[in-house]
Amino acid sequence: MKRFKDKRKVISLTIVGVAYAMIVLPLIVSNISKQQEIRSRADVATPSATQELTGEVILQSSQSQCTANGNAEIGVSYTNTSSTRSLNVTATDKASGKSVSLGTIAPEESKTGIITVGNNAVSSGQVNFNVTYADNASPAEERTASYSAITCQNMLSSQSSVAADVPATCGNVTTDIVLIIDRSGSMGQADKLVQAKNSAKNFIDVVAAQEESTRVSMVSFSNTSTLSSPLTNDYNSVKSKIDALTASGNTCQECGIAEANKEIASKGRPGVKKVVVMLTDGQANWIVGGTSQVEPSEGEARALAAVKSGFSASKTVFFTIGLGDVAGEGNSKFFSPEYMRQVAELTGGKFYFPAPSELEEVYQEISQLIGKGLLGGFVFSDVNMNGNFDTNEPKLSGWTIQATSSAGTKTATTNATGNYTLPGLCDGSYKLSQQMKPGWTQTSPADPSGYAITISNAGQFNDKHFGNTDKARCSDNVDNDNNGFKDADDSTCHTDGNPKNPASYDPKKDGERGGGNTCADSKDNNGDGLIDGGDPVCHKDSDPKNPASYDPNLPEDTTTIGVTVFLDGIGNRGDNTNPIDFSLSNKNPKHPTISADIQVFNLSNQIVASGAGTITYNTATGNYLGDIPMQSGFISGQYTLKVKADTYLRRQVNGIQNINLGQKNKITPLSLVAGDIDNNNSLNILDYNALLDCYSDISAAANCASAEKRVRTDLNDDDAVNQVDYNLFLREIATQPGQ
Repeated sequence: MKRFKDKRKVISLTIVGVAYAMIVLPLIVSNISKQQEIRSRADVATPSATQELTGEVILQSSQSQCTANGNAEIGVSYTNTSSTRSLNVTATDKASGKSVSLGTIAPEESKTGIITVGNNAVSSGQVNFNVTYADNASPAEERTASYSAITCQNMLSSQSSVAADVPATCGNVTTDIVLIIDRSGSMGQADKLVQAKNSAKNFIDVVAAQEESTRVSMVSFSNTSTLSSPLTNDYNSVKSKIDALTASGNTCQECGIAEANKEIASKGRPGVKKVVVMLTDGQANWIVGGTSQVEPSEGEARALAAVKSGFSASKTVFFTIGLGDVAGEGNSKFFSPEYMRQVAELTGGKFYFPAPSELEEVYQEISQLIGKGLLGGFVFSDVNMNGNFDTNEPKLSGWTIQATSSAGTKTATTNATGNYTLPGLCDGSYKLSQQMKPGWTQTSPADPSGYAITISNAGQFNDKHFGNTDKARCSDNVDNDNNGFKDADDSTCHTDGNPKNPASYDPKKDGERGGGNTCADSKDNNGDGLIDGGDPVCHKDSDPKNPASYDPNLPEDTTTIGVTVFLDGIGNRGDNTNPIDFSLSNKNPKHPTISADIQVFNLSNQIVASGAGTITYNTATGNYLGDIPMQSGFISGQYTLKVKADTYLRRQVNGIQNINLGQKNKITPLSLVAGDIDNNNSLNILDYNALLDCYSDISAAANCASAEKRVRTDLNDDDAVNQVDYNLFLREIATQPGQ
């Protein structure tokens, strides 16, 4: 818990007239004080108690509420925003004379309380706050705040419920817990070991009551470590071992951590959360196997390596308690808060820096957190905007991180080192995001909405980092998404998505993020000579002149039209005279893939596009299938289509067809008439003569020297030009010319 710094004695208070709408809400309010974070003391000397209690008053608003049985109550809260000194606060209602003691409020903490009025209504009024320094009863100061009039009614008979508005609660999951207790010589001074033992025993009672399947072990250390009690449900046995601790020797934190790691590795249960709670009052001045004291930097490095080993092997979460006073002298001084904080943050735990008298509160809070999930990480300035944290990049303090679930939202603010933790989370799905500051842009994670996380078995996620930049990606002369284009040459830096339009370039745009579809990669993906926003296929309305319709998430693909064609005389198609009689049709065409083309007409019967490709015979369905790529130059809409295959008449597809640019379109199946040997879209004497030239049913062909001519006159593609082809032509000639 931090103490006031000189000239920073800011005390903030709030009074709210409260009348609760549910029975459980007063319980939540009364529990807030127990949930307050115990912070570290500042590394400064304690100010004189004779300094005045002056400072800024911060008023906070709150909605008036009532208890479920209709009684009015006055909720009061007081926030000590100083960083170095604790306060004693009592709140008294002027009208009724009733009061509530908020007790001692640590630096940068808040406490709340309830003044019970006993009526179903209160008029507007004021509450007096009597404030004194905790380390000196004088001077005292009176502060006031107002509350609004409220009238309450009994809600117990009502069928309505507001439970959905109350954050969900959940029990602790089963855990394997190792308590590490420093028993070095300094712990025997100022009753530190006595208070540590009492608090640890109370902690065991609390976790045992919460979840009887939780097991507890105790490890103690000085020059060496001792496994005083293995993991067990025999809580009284563990407490008796704690009682037996005596103080002597040096401080080998590495010893205690290594012993805890060993116990967890050998006795920890699979699938059960592993937790270490380590308490120490001094510097790590001894190492495993040591014969003399070492420099604290070496001892801390060795201890931190042991922590990393335990976390890597078992995902062990470390809660650390630094017992002492960084501003103190001699035996009361504690030296290593940053190292202890690093241990906790590395594993997703939490660091505490209490005075000995505050240990009880620390252990109580830890008991509420160990069996629940945690989200944590840090926020950094992504100087090179590569979306990754690099060692030379600074971390950012004062950023708000929020975890949102169906039960509500919980927030945390990054500390001086840029780190944040959101402990005490129930199992479930969360959206983890940050509140962006003006002029900044998120670079990591790539999803601007943050992380989607599912917590199960009270899981810990302490690697959810956020990267931000205050530079514009579209004017930094860097190819941020590594696509070969930067700034004005990147389509995502243009308001219309068209890098060929200099007027649409916006240097302040938050572009170059990569990961988009082909309509945002600054390339001509479909070979039509147009790029991204300049291509109709990248616009919802197919209009490249409309910047508002540009959609970077669309694919810059080629427009294709999928056709299903039945060819007369082949497969499951008869002929023009008998379309459904295909008993004599060739089921095994010699050339299963043939060329085909499509013409696209607008509703004014003007041709607007065309395309050519191939179609292939499908033996299962007895028809030809294919996707024909279309030329650009038209927009998505309704059209009439005409299809032609090699040696077949062109035919219009029945009905109006919907064609969407940049997509694979399917149209109504159709059949084509055979016999257009010269491909002039008409059956005439020229086609008839060519057929006779290659006819070879009885005698050799009269004039069919060309292999191509023989293939084209083989109307049913059975590798023979005979009576079947001749009869098919005579039946087909009734339908011509093509459409």
